[in-house]
Amino acid sequence: MQSPIDLLDRRVQVFPSLGKLKRDYKPAPAVVMNRGHDITVKWKGDAGKIKINGTEYKLEQCHWHSPSEHTFNGSRYNLELHIIHSSPSGEIAVVGIVYKYGRPDPFLSKLFHHINSVGKDEIDLGIVNPGIIKFGSRKYFRYIGSLTVPPCTEGVIWTIVKKTQDESQFTYTEESGKGPKNWGQIDADWKACSNGKMQSPIDLLDRRVQVFPSLGKLKRDYKPAPAVVMNRGHDITVKWKGDAGKIKINGTEYKLEQCHWHSPSEHTFNGSRYNLELHIIHSSPSGEIAVVGIVYKYGRPDPFLSKLFHHINSVGKDEIDLGIVNPGIIKFGSRKYFRYIGSLTVPPCTEGVIWTIVKKVRTVSREQVTALREAVHDVSVSEQMFI
Repeated sequence: MQSPIDLLDRRVQVFPSLGKLKRDYKPAPAVVMNRGHDITVKWKGDAGKIKINGTEYKLEQCHWHSPSEHTFNGSRYNLELHIIHSSPSGEIAVVGIVYKYGRPDPFLSKLFHHINSVGKDEIDLGIVNPGIIKFGSRKYFRYIGSLTVPPCTEGVIWTIVKKTQDESQFTYTEESGKGPKNWGQIDADWKACSNGKMQSPIDLLDRRVQVFPSLGKLKRDYKPAPAVVMNRGHDITVKWKGDAGKIKINGTEYKLEQCHWHSPSEHTFNGSRYNLELHIIHSSPSGEIAVVGIVYKYGRPDPFLSKLFHHINSVGKDEIDLGIVNPGIIKFGSRKYFRYIGSLTVPPCTEGVIWTIVKKVRTVSREQVTALREAVHDVSVSEQMFI
């Protein structure tokens, strides 16, 4: 039962519906050291735990290997992080995350000035928050293997995050070879992007779309909650960290998760696009997704974007704390909606998403749209394609 292995090995199980790996990390004192074969961060205090099949495993340390030790159909990624945990009875559970070249990793960025200078002696890092380590996937490879260095102890529970940590692995530019026409070929989990039957976005005159003229106001029950803003490379996203409320569709409640913007609008109206489209993402307890879309044309500034404006140009991949953000500032302002069943509009293009597009067109300033586009280095779209 020796590790590493190729993750297409018959011993490996893929868990598509584990939900997020149950981790309960917390800031704790840590040190960094050079063990000769790797750079290791070791927590000296209680840095929290993960839970697998009812057993709790305490976070001990993490270290990096380059190139990745695990292979994927014979190929390696540029880097692999191993996060080591142990149970009270001495069992070991390792979470592995693989990386490809792209934007800097936030956790490594925190340690960067220590990496070249650290030796065998421990360097005190003070309080280090392991929550900075991004897992970012609901899918995992899992198998029983071993430590990958002597003494090669067997019986180790391996959980390899299926997502490669670099959201720039897809773009909207076809010339890059990673544009929408190729999304389905980049990752096996993204096949729906190429051959799905209910893909979004669509033209809202499509036969799949129903218009609801008498729904009344969309039943939302939003409330202020802590939030962060980040640049995911392809969009600017606001993510709520606390309970920011919910919407209700056909008797099912969907919790507010995040919102982000696309310019120009992704949905079209008889072939034409508006200047901006906001997507507000919600999820049900069973994992179903409901998105509310709002389109904008040039005019007066949007109040919600005005609150965030000074962050847009400066925000990077690292989250910026916004404090308490009231999603109720987002104006719907219509009793009419387009509704259809579609998909996520970015990989993995998951289908079965309930789309509700507000029929009323709201306004946004040119300055606000320009800031959003420049933040993700997208200034290529001609004004001629807008309504």
